[in-house]
Amino acid sequence: MRKNLIPLYCCLMVAAAVACKPKEIIVTSVVVNPDKVTLTEGETATLVATVVPEDATDPSITWSSSNQAVATVNPDGIVTAVKEGTAAVTAKANNGLMANCAVTVESIYKAVDMGLSVKWCSCNLGATSPEAPGDYYAWGETFTKAKYDLQSYTLCEGGSSQSLKKYCTKSYYGVVDDKTVLEAVDDAATQILGGDWRMPTTEEMAELLNSDNCTGAKDTVNGVSGYRFTSKKTGNSIFLPAAGDIGGTGGGLVYLGERGFYWTSSLYDENPSYAYNLTFGSNWLEQETCCREVGLSIRPVCK
Repeated sequence: MRKNLIPLYCCLMVAAAVACKPKEIIVTSVVVNPDKVTLTEGETATLVATVVPEDATDPSITWSSSNQAVATVNPDGIVTAVKEGTAAVTAKANNGLMANCAVTVESIYKAVDMGLSVKWCSCNLGATSPEAPGDYYAWGETFTKAKYDLQSYTLCEGGSSQSLKKYCTKSYYGVVDDKTVLEAVDDAATQILGGDWRMPTTEEMAELLNSDNCTGAKDTVNGVSGYRFTSKKTGNSIFLPAAGDIGGTGGGLVYLGERGFYWTSSLYDENPSYAYNLTFGSNWLEQETCCREVGLSIRPVCK
């Protein structure tokens, strides 16, 4: 009789173990909040994923992006906007159920309508915000570099301002081609941003300075000094930070936070080793000329 009781005892133990094992509660749906978001390049947003039911045995979520060139997402659901475009950020439960957030990334380079012949960019070329200085460019070069001087200037030979290879109106300064406005191939704004973006001409810069069109005043944005132009026609405004310049006699970056220097696409034909730029300081605002090899800021325009 005892031999017969052993299997029965074992069966009872197994049944008890099965009865004591907690029942698995599976995820039946996933919700992401918000389910759509629009960001500017460089901005971040935090997404929250919720599983239903709340007491699911395994509520863990895995995040992913359909286009990491546009937007990335970390394990905590923090989305970072990389560049203009769209992407779907997905929250996926371990049983395969998922939910998406539609992410739209807008370019930081927004066209601001000032009611003039061109629209002005919302920030400097290479900047990550309207108050950021951005990058610096020699006139007619489309890339940044470590040093800004005649030796590194690609539009002259032998580091001489009298050996210009392009954009020259007088033989004393080099090979005469009588080109006085940058071509698209030498326009940093066009080459980097594409589309209709380009550097402004002196005439377009003069529109901005014309008191009939805009009011101008010193301003500070997030601790950054600069100059704000506000349109009398549309009420829109742009802020130009006092980004200083690089090169010239000093060699390094100077006047940051004190003065602003912004290239136009127009050559100074009386001395073609110079080009026109907008400059401002504590008590002046005007168009003047600057040596082409110096690194200045660029504020793009478009139609």
